[in-house]
Amino acid sequence: MQQSFQRGGSPHGGVDLPPVKPVFGVTLDDLFLRDGSAVPMVVYQCIQAVDLFGLEVEGIYRLSGTASHIHRLKAIFDHGK
Repeated sequence: MQQSFQRGGSPHGGVDLPPVKPVFGVTLDDLFLRDGSAVPMVVYQCIQAVDLFGLEVEGIYRLSGTASHIHRLKAIFDHGK
């Protein structure tokens, strides 16, 4: 399988590299076997972020993030940062 690398928008110098520790597109069973946690780290960290920074924000779940911001966050989690 050939992988393509794209320039721009990545959190690690402008080149989209293959994920080091993928989270998205991986089954929950595989995440559990790899990480040993029933709750994926991305879920745990998102809950913590909302708990710490978002409980007083009105409408926090009404607006979606931009596609570029979502892509950047997914790449950060997939690269274990």
